[in-house]
Amino acid sequence: MKTLKILAVLFLLILTATPSPGAGSDHTAVRKQAQKAFRDGNWKDACRLYSELCLKMANDPQKVAGDLLQAWQCLRNLDRICELDELREKTIARHADNWRLLAAAADSYSRNTHQGYLVAGQFHRGTHRGGGKFVNAVQRDHVRALQLMTRAMNLVIRKSSKTEIANFYLQFAGIIFQTKGYRQPWRLQYLTDLTRLPDYEPGYGYNYGGDSLGAPVDADGLPIFYQLPASFESAASDGERWRWLLENAAQLNPAFDARVKYIFATFLHSQFGVQTLAAYSPFFARRLSEPNKSSLPEELRGYEVHTLTDSETLARLATGVKRFTLPDKFNYIVLFKQILQSPDNGYVGNAARDLARIYENRRIYDQAVAYWKIYKKYNSSDARQRIHQILDNWGAFEPVATQPSGRIPALEYRFRNGSAVNFKAYRIRVSRLLKDVKAYIQSNPRRLDRSKAQINNIGWRLVHENQT
Repeated sequence: MKTLKILAVLFLLILTATPSPGAGSDHTAVRKQAQKAFRDGNWKDACRLYSELCLKMANDPQKVAGDLLQAWQCLRNLDRICELDELREKTIARHADNWRLLAAAADSYSRNTHQGYLVAGQFHRGTHRGGGKFVNAVQRDHVRALQLMTRAMNLVIRKSSKTEIANFYLQFAGIIFQTKGYRQPWRLQYLTDLTRLPDYEPGYGYNYGGDSLGAPVDADGLPIFYQLPASFESAASDGERWRWLLENAAQLNPAFDARVKYIFATFLHSQFGVQTLAAYSPFFARRLSEPNKSSLPEELRGYEVHTLTDSETLARLATGVKRFTLPDKFNYIVLFKQILQSPDNGYVGNAARDLARIYENRRIYDQAVAYWKIYKKYNSSDARQRIHQILDNWGAFEPVATQPSGRIPALEYRFRNGSAVNFKAYRIRVSRLLKDVKAYIQSNPRRLDRSKAQINNIGWRLVHENQT
């Protein structure tokens, strides 16, 4: 009996000294186990441990956000993404006052697998066997992410440093911009209702690819500029919310000033730059013209991009092509030049490169060269090549269709920095050419050389293969 009592006591001591994942366990030790299982590819064990850290253990408030993201990665590796929503929402409920966790959950919603199936009224994210209605949660996930970020913003303002708040504002601005952005900028005009979640929608959701429809305009046909509101709550649109977050991030952390300017200038350039006219390239195509004469008729001279000043632009809007003046605070050229005057923090080079491309697109090549020379400090090979393209002698024949016999043939030669060009014309003896081709085929070669049997590319053979 004494022996049995001793063994029972030892057994109880062992149970007490060997914690299992759960309340009261050391989250640091459990996290190390989870990390090791993750590195070893034991996704199932890692997922269980990370889930314990999120839902059952007293955890470090600064670490639980990373634990949730790691659990999400495990579920993706296990192809069990359908379990993410339950885990995520339970974790949010348990850590409702942890702004880092809320921001991480919002980030996971914004980068989610947005497609799934409705089965008996329940949404199953990801692939699913056994039927169901295929739907997407693109807008629903976006609104849920905004809800979480808004709740987190009220917490981060009270509990964090200026640097942390500034970083949070930039993250929030990125989530707002994500589903709208460059391809569907008109969505920034909406003021998303954060009080309710939208229904699931059929199909794959928004089409983020393809060509933009042009920058949105107001009732008078003027381009829409998103103003800076007095507060986040007073914003009249998601575009104004986005502006407020960017500007306040720069105010709280002056080191973000160039970054914020670059984000905003890049967006403005995407909406109002002359490159938006690429959709009309056939209309603006070069035409054979007399030397020193414009290739455009008189009524279209206002559409020549090299006549634009820095305060003007020519852009494709939702209502068509329009030449207009940009206010300084919405002028991407002004903003890029302001970045050049800021301390070199990684965005000066980007601004110089973008300015060089802007002036190239406007066919103002002397200014383009000046900014390529600034960019040369950051990428010498790319800048040197672009400078050579502008300053060196350069020429190319433009494609020419087959021309009828009996007329003087015309060709187009595009050149830069040249004063004269010499041509030599050679007559092709067509009868000899056909005779040679027939003789080659009749020789019944063991392996047919198609280049010798084809006559439709004789020009290519004469020029590029130096044939006679």
